[in-house]
Amino acid sequence: MYLYFLSAIPCALKLNGEFLGVIGENYSILPYKNGLFEFIPLLRGYAPSCFILRKEQPDNNENARIIDLYGGFLIIPKFSERAASDFKELFFKTIDFPNFSVELRVYVENGIKISVRRGKDKTVKSIPFVPKTLNLEKAFLNERAYLVAFLSDKKTAVFGFEISENGIKTVLKRECDGFEAKNDKVFLTESISDVLRHTVTSTWSFNGGVSLEKIDVYRGKEPYELPEMLLPYAFFEELRLGKNVSDFLTPRLRPRADDLKTFIGDFSAVLPPPHFKNDNDVLLLYGNRAEYANLRYSGRLIDNVTVTTNGK
Repeated sequence: MYLYFLSAIPCALKLNGEFLGVIGENYSILPYKNGLFEFIPLLRGYAPSCFILRKEQPDNNENARIIDLYGGFLIIPKFSERAASDFKELFFKTIDFPNFSVELRVYVENGIKISVRRGKDKTVKSIPFVPKTLNLEKAFLNERAYLVAFLSDKKTAVFGFEISENGIKTVLKRECDGFEAKNDKVFLTESISDVLRHTVTSTWSFNGGVSLEKIDVYRGKEPYELPEMLLPYAFFEELRLGKNVSDFLTPRLRPRADDLKTFIGDFSAVLPPPHFKNDNDVLLLYGNRAEYANLRYSGRLIDNVTVTTNGK
């Protein structure tokens, strides 16, 4: 039995006080051991977390996702924002609308926060990083007031607020790599570090309420450019993004392209298999559950897809 570790936030791993190494977005593997596991983030703004692993079947807890791999366990630590008692204001703006004004403040206090206030109404949201720049867009459409804040560093956190006499409502909350506001629409661009280097663009309409009007997925590379071992990951990543995967399939399977998403289900990630599984399998994560998928090929095209249940 083995333990596999993954973390989107690089962190040091300790077991019973002993430093074992650094874990990140590639697997770290240990033989199954009991004791106190500690995760110390290597990025500012996050507090350490820990949990105790005992002999019995481990369960998810507030500090870690623990996923049964049917021969091992995948452990993904959870981190909370580091508490900070000192207040530091980063940005303050007053935004005027036809009949009222709104105060927007970005500050550091027990994490990074954005607050929007109109009179006695106020809403506060957390920001995942310390922004270096703030851009604002406002609109008054169909007697509805909207304020959109773009907070940027390496990424951009986008917050949209609808402001009315009934209070302040958050109507948009996204992260992106690029943005544009034009008339009653906001255009967001996200660059994804996956096999085909996808770019996702989304169009959000603020006319008559906030809605996702359009989403487009573009490839930075084409499947024929990939080595064969990467084709399964490219296929599942495109499926998860909602892109048509017909060009991955044989003519026999192509008519069922639209059914594959329903058949495979709503998975959140595709990963290489643990070392005790077949190299031709891929690991799919469904929240706190894991399954395995296997693809059968004709040439470089997929001719059959199998998803196992409970690893069997």
